Amino acid sequence: MALSLSKRRIDVVAHANNHIAIIEVTVTAGIKAFGQCKVYPILYARKFKPTLPLRVILVAKQLGSDVAPAYNPSEISVMLFPD
Repeated sequence: MALSLSKRRIDVVAHANNHIAIIEVTVTAGIKAFGQCKVYPILYARKFKPTLPLRVILVAKQLGSDVAPAYNPSEISVMLFPD
């Protein structure tokens, strides 16, 4: 059970005509979500060897104030949906 719970899981992988989107969904995006947004594209590319570019999208209610400056819009698109 511990092995299955510790496996890496991308929330959403979406295929478009010109890219593949790796989408992380969370309520409050903190350090964990930031790490997932940075690491998941690397793991996905190593495993599946995509021919299209990868695009990372973070969907959240809010960004953690301590990590907000770390999100570079050119690397990670952030979509916030507050109440």
